[in-house]
Amino acid sequence: MKTTLGECSFGILAFDEANELLDKALFQRSPQVAAKAFLDVEAGKIDKTIRSLIDTLKDKGFDIFVFQNSNLAKTVERSFDINVQVDTHSQAGELVRSETEKIAIETGFVGNPKEFTSWMRDFAVETAKLRVKDAVEKRDLVVAQAIQTLDELDRTINMLMARVREWYGIHFPELDRLLEKHETYARLVVELGQKENFTAEKLEQQEVPKTKAEGIAKVAAKSMGANLADADLAQIQALCADVMRLYDLRQNLEGYLDSTMKEVAPNMKYLVGSLLGARLIAVA
Repeated sequence: MKTTLGECSFGILAFDEANELLDKALFQRSPQVAAKAFLDVEAGKIDKTIRSLIDTLKDKGFDIFVFQNSNLAKTVERSFDINVQVDTHSQAGELVRSETEKIAIETGFVGNPKEFTSWMRDFAVETAKLRVKDAVEKRDLVVAQAIQTLDELDRTINMLMARVREWYGIHFPELDRLLEKHETYARLVVELGQKENFTAEKLEQQEVPKTKAEGIAKVAAKSMGANLADADLAQIQALCADVMRLYDLRQNLEGYLDSTMKEVAPNMKYLVGSLLGARLIAVA
């Protein structure tokens, strides 16, 4: 014998081949509890109430179970030794959708239409809350926020360094074309300060390659830039120090993103890398 099981807002309903209601597994009357149970069933989870319903139907001789919900069907097939089928357009399913209020009253879940309308309103609100909460908790959203934050950091750093290069360029304009990397530029301004300190020896101490250090030192010695007061230089160095902290933040964020991508999308990380993979997830 065949039975069709369909879920609705207030429980799981079982119908025979003539679409007559055979049995039921009703949720609790609390809208919060019912919403959680409904979403669990939607995701394919089964509790002891649903297990009891299936066992009861099996004892009555039903050996073919038809489900509208493929997730639920897969779970039941793994948990019970029964023949499971999926039919998303079954007549029993259409009956549940079209006569939900009537069935709710007939099964004793509610006493009258007004009570059902009030309950459904509360149920819908609770279901929406849980769906939003579930969406927010998904790790792919965390990845999207992280990569967007990383991009915002890059834009902020570029904007600040454009200002630093113009400001410090009053004192040492030639340095702008000699150092392309923002991070190195900011670090040297913080560590060396006045252009007179840009000697080959001090630059090499700052891990600048020897050939490049010698070139920068020669240009610094002949620079046409104006002198800067100590107070002016201090402000520029303070801004550069802030930029360096942003670089540290960026490095930490990139490390976090790399480890999170390994958890959320390891295959994508392997194929295209953490940053590009995170951007693809953010677009999706």
